[in-house]
Amino acid sequence: MTVVRVSGLLAALAACGGLWAQDGAAPAYRTDASNPHAPWYQPRPLEFPPRDSAHAVTGTLVVADYIHRSGTFRSADGALNDFAMPPYGTAAYAGAEAELRDVPLGTSCVFHLHEDATGAFTRLAAMEDDFSTAVAQGLSWRLNAIHDGALSATIRRAGADAGSAAFAVDAATRVWKGEGRATLADLKPGDELLIDCRDDQTQQPRHCCDIWAGADAQARATAAQRGRHKAFLIARGLPGWIERVDGKKLTIALFSRDHATLQALFADTGVVPATWLKDHRWLGVVVADHELRTYNPPVDQQHGPLVEMLPPPSDGYGCGGVRWVFEPRTLLEGFRPGRLVRVFAHDGWKVEDMPYGEGLYEHGFETNDDDPGLFPYRTDLYNPDLPWFAVKPGAFPPDQSAHRVGGELVTIDAAHRAGRFRSDRGGALVDFTMPPFGTVLRCGAEGELTDLPLGTHCWFDLHQDAAGAFTRAAVVLDDASRLVQDSVTYRVEEAAVDGRLRVARQIPPIKDFQDQMITPPDLGRCELPVDAQTRVWKGGKEATVAALVTGDVLLADHGAISASSPGICTEIWAGPDTIAATTDHQRLQHRALVKAQGMPGLITAIEGRLLTVVFFAGVRADFPPLLDGDPWGKPVFVAACDDLLKAQGAFVRMGFANHLPESATAGTYGCSGIRWVVDSDHAEAYHVGQVLRVLKEGWPLPTGQEAAH
Repeated sequence: MTVVRVSGLLAALAACGGLWAQDGAAPAYRTDASNPHAPWYQPRPLEFPPRDSAHAVTGTLVVADYIHRSGTFRSADGALNDFAMPPYGTAAYAGAEAELRDVPLGTSCVFHLHEDATGAFTRLAAMEDDFSTAVAQGLSWRLNAIHDGALSATIRRAGADAGSAAFAVDAATRVWKGEGRATLADLKPGDELLIDCRDDQTQQPRHCCDIWAGADAQARATAAQRGRHKAFLIARGLPGWIERVDGKKLTIALFSRDHATLQALFADTGVVPATWLKDHRWLGVVVADHELRTYNPPVDQQHGPLVEMLPPPSDGYGCGGVRWVFEPRTLLEGFRPGRLVRVFAHDGWKVEDMPYGEGLYEHGFETNDDDPGLFPYRTDLYNPDLPWFAVKPGAFPPDQSAHRVGGELVTIDAAHRAGRFRSDRGGALVDFTMPPFGTVLRCGAEGELTDLPLGTHCWFDLHQDAAGAFTRAAVVLDDASRLVQDSVTYRVEEAAVDGRLRVARQIPPIKDFQDQMITPPDLGRCELPVDAQTRVWKGGKEATVAALVTGDVLLADHGAISASSPGICTEIWAGPDTIAATTDHQRLQHRALVKAQGMPGLITAIEGRLLTVVFFAGVRADFPPLLDGDPWGKPVFVAACDDLLKAQGAFVRMGFANHLPESATAGTYGCSGIRWVVDSDHAEAYHVGQVLRVLKEGWPLPTGQEAAH
């Protein structure tokens, strides 16, 4: 992300002369207000960054990923800016500490950003909506008038007038006054307002999404948000990091928006640290990862007494001003300096697993996305100092070993299993080819390159070629297939307004440990841009964007992603029945093609007359129904192929000898896991690593061919 101009509420605050007021000498690093030639502050382990050290940018929240504490905002210049929150990163909404899930999409916020390893401002130390920023700066607005969709107000600072402001309002503007919801007509000149704005910040005047009129409404909004965040922390524990380990004693510094916020939480929840220390009250502590996710708290938590309270650490972003010394019964592997924990500070807090989809231990299996040691090679997430996995001829590369790149499919060369895509945002053109095991997914089912419409945004899982360039595509999949892979669908929360659908990301209901069906919480929210060319399928027929209503479940494909657009939706499939029918159609279409051309596979062993063949597949679960059982006592028909999966001669009749258990191909790209042994009269004509196509008896041979014996 580039440094962009300050706008919106930041500009109003700066005009009041108080946004960046600093005491004492200027720091040695660059800030928004000083030292333009100095380097920006670089976050360091176990240090809370100084509160003036981040670059403040006003933007509109357009993507929020609750699980990975990340998202995207649109800055005033229209650019999309990705961010990720470090463990101490905080959010504020309606004047209280919040999680990303609490901030509505389309809300204007101030994002306080540090540089990442590449120098881009993507590390979000703190964010707050206009309401929270105004409260922190002692700012409000006094209503003058509302006329013809425009609100005029006087800026108030510390009880004195400090300029004027104008805002746009419409029927979608939410108004809160007194004890509840109100209307624009209920606002009166002289009302003291706090305002959240939305959407395009280049629009003048800016557009109000929420207005809180009067101290009562404002206090209610803050209290409600404080209650939401309190419930969130009670269920998951207070986050913090381990500063040091002395014998069995852990020094833990807790995270919070600031010291006052954490003290207020203690008061609200009955946590009395001085009494806890005097009584040697026991705490529960569990290990967390860099996203503050935990494994299995009811089993993994360690109990022990609070034995000391230390002076607060130096203040900074995310510092709660509390350092506790805790002595667990057992010193776990994860209890090391710099590691993250969650603390259950009250024995009345029920210790449970995180909601399904959020934790690192999901109802009997442990997710593998947080252990770099699982990968003895570089991946997109881990081990940047290791080389990428080198694909070996005649072998299937392990899943997650490829480099995933997004881009718009520009050209296809079906005959050579190749094509070209334009990479996201940067726009570079990349040529790719597909190895024999390479597969294509369309709408969650296997397909061919020709099934993907040109202009579709796809994901390319790429391995390096001989020159070290990422051009060998193990998988090409459209956006809808990526959602299917992740068991995710969208749910419409706000019907299309100004060309955008606002949707939640959700996973399907699942059985809990009590064998009861539960609906997991949403994973996040995002915007889906739509236009007149967006094709919509709903209720078994083609529809329009206007037919999409709140609650509709969707899959979607997008077009090109650019620096300022997440990709206009090219196709949307609405409703479980429509989604299932679309996937089934693609699956059956590909199944018919395979039956016509033969199942592609690879010879992995030759013993005398016996050839062991493992078959290719993009979706493992779809391959056994294609086989429709093993052909015991029946012949099969086999043709040698080149690396483009083209038969190099007639199909040869062979005997089916055996179906072997899967070998070491679980969790690999392009492998079905199905191994057949076939009996050939001329095994010497084949070699290990050779590509074949195999037809079952009853499947038609290609036109003009008869099976040779």
